[in-house]
Formats: sequence, structure tokens, C-alpha cells
Amino acid sequence: MANLPYQNALDLPLAGGIDWAGGDFMVVACSIAYTFNVLDESRDDLVGVIATASIPATFLSGAGNVADGDDVLTMVIPTGQLMERLILCLDTGTPADDLLLAHWDHNENGTPIYRPGDDTVAPVLWSAAVDKILAFHP
Repeated sequence: MANLPYQNALDLPLAGGIDWAGGDFMVVACSIAYTFNVLDESRDDLVGVIATASIPATFLSGAGNVADGDDVLTMVIPTGQLMERLILCLDTGTPADDLLLAHWDHNENGTPIYRPGDDTVAPVLWSAAVDKILAFHP
């Protein structure tokens, strides 16, 4: 597969459509049971969810439509589960309203995301590269 945005992220204008500076965001860990579909809209559309974690600080919206946030150091993958996908979404507290924004199934170096659960923290470390978590290019 690939690391791709959802249609929500493309349809919502960056200026005012997504509150990067003051909104609440969540990262969702999924198993291989979830297959990316660009038209999936909310957290209710996800299958194979094995863990969720709030992103601990507000996002920064920088030059070049870049979104960045603090690393997530609270996600625990249960023993017997296998994390193979990460999903970024809004966090409204209601799964039907948590709009999906981006999907990852590969690390920066091109290797697939693959994290067997062992009841310990599985840190989600965002890229330190220029595109950070995600960058939208016109």
C-alpha cells in the first residue's frame, strides 16, 4: 500500500477547515484487517482497531502547509495483536465524528510498519524531515 491522505484531508481547506493549532487529534493503530479506502470518512469506518492515543500537544501549521505534532508515547499494543497501520484523525470524542486525515503503513525508510504487541508502549515517532507528519502541496 502507501502512506496517503484521506479525502477528508483534501476536501477540508487548511485555512479554517482543520484547526491544526487548537484542534484535538488522535492516532489509531490498526491491524492488517483494515484496508485503506480514500473515501472512508470517520473512525467508525475503521476495522481492526487495536489501540488509540491522543496526540499530546497542538499541531503547528507551518510554511508549506506542514502539520507537525508531538510524538505519541502512550499507545500500548496488547499482547497477541499486530500493528500494521497508523491512522491520524480528528478527536471529537465521538467515533462517527472523528474525521480520518491520513494513513500510514510504511516507515520513513520504506519498510512496512510491523509492531507485535507485548503490552508495552509502542511509541509513534513522527518524522523529523521537512514534511513532518504530513504536508499538503497544491
